[in-house]
Amino acid sequence: MKKILYSLFLISLWGCTSQGNRSQSDFILESSEDVSKLPTSTENGINIKVESPLPEIKASELIAEYRYIPLETKPESFMGQLHNVIFYEDYIYVHDIEGNVICIFDRNGRYLSKVGIKGDGPGEFTTLLQDMTIDPFTKRMLVYDQGLDKILYFSLKGDYLFSRNMNLNIDGDFQVITPNQILIYQSKSRHNVHLGEMDSYRIIMLDSLLKITGYGHLYDDNVESLYCPPTFLHSTEGILYNPIFTTDFYSVTSQAIDLKYHIDYSNFANPVNPDKVAEMKDGKEIMKYLFSSTYTLIKPIETSGFFWFRTYPQNNENRFYTYYDKQANRHLSFRKIIPDIDFAFNYILSNCDDYIVAEVEISTLKALAESCKQGLVKGKKENMEMIEKLKDDDNSVLVLFKLKPLKRYE
Repeated sequence: MKKILYSLFLISLWGCTSQGNRSQSDFILESSEDVSKLPTSTENGINIKVESPLPEIKASELIAEYRYIPLETKPESFMGQLHNVIFYEDYIYVHDIEGNVICIFDRNGRYLSKVGIKGDGPGEFTTLLQDMTIDPFTKRMLVYDQGLDKILYFSLKGDYLFSRNMNLNIDGDFQVITPNQILIYQSKSRHNVHLGEMDSYRIIMLDSLLKITGYGHLYDDNVESLYCPPTFLHSTEGILYNPIFTTDFYSVTSQAIDLKYHIDYSNFANPVNPDKVAEMKDGKEIMKYLFSSTYTLIKPIETSGFFWFRTYPQNNENRFYTYYDKQANRHLSFRKIIPDIDFAFNYILSNCDDYIVAEVEISTLKALAESCKQGLVKGKKENMEMIEKLKDDDNSVLVLFKLKPLKRYE
């Protein structure tokens, strides 16, 4: 719970109160000759009406397959708070939001290199390293530094290439969706008034030179808000976009923004209401309201077969997970996973193809191994040997897992 609250604090503090070093007068609007507005459709989305969760479910009933990847611990690769993990080709990219660095590992977790020298020189960061993404078309890593208002470009191995200035302030979320289109999210702020009408829209499209080519999704997420979680979610199905303070999830392409899922919390107390948020006058009031609402947070994941999310009920008590089986058109909610096999995780991070990627702490794995020794949990030899080698102060371990289909509940 402490780590979750710490994550929320970092997300809100870095994402919305640290708005870079430039004032709005420093920005110059740069756009292409043909700027288009993306149409938004709220029709035909899948409605997932969440019911009361099961108290518990056995891991063996939930998990189809899983494997662990220990992240090698060295003085130069020691990490604190994992914020984002990207698997691409032969590499694993791990953004440590606490250490303000990106560590690069191979697919077995062996440390290779690090990006994140503090400074204002070429390839160096301020303390506002917001997020990273991979451009699959040019095979580069892109990193957004909010303090410098720049996107820095690196090779897949972490070698610095060049940087480009951003003439607007964003909250870190961005994705490359075509060879000449970058999708970014901008929350309502006082820093992008130079955008004119486009400042009222949350989605901005840029070309490869970071000039504006399009915009979409008219939405007021309140200029007073101090809360900016990730809005572009990890998905194998393209870009999945979750506007802040909503339970709607949109598919975004270079042509349109279409509702894909709506999480229906009508069976629960005080579902979050974006219209109420828009009327509030103070950031603290907004956060107080959010934590007294029922909402979805950190981090929904979509694979080709499933949509996985976590619900935070009113006052954050009795949080639970839900996964929606696309083929079966059914969903299942549960509060707790009972470890009858040597599977465990602490925090969901991202996806790798059709695997969900999560972080598991060393203490959790040590407790799991002890249960295996006592005969309470069925453990694999290779997993027990891996856990035995871990030290208490080692980096967390990544666990990749696939879910079982829900047809067996019919």
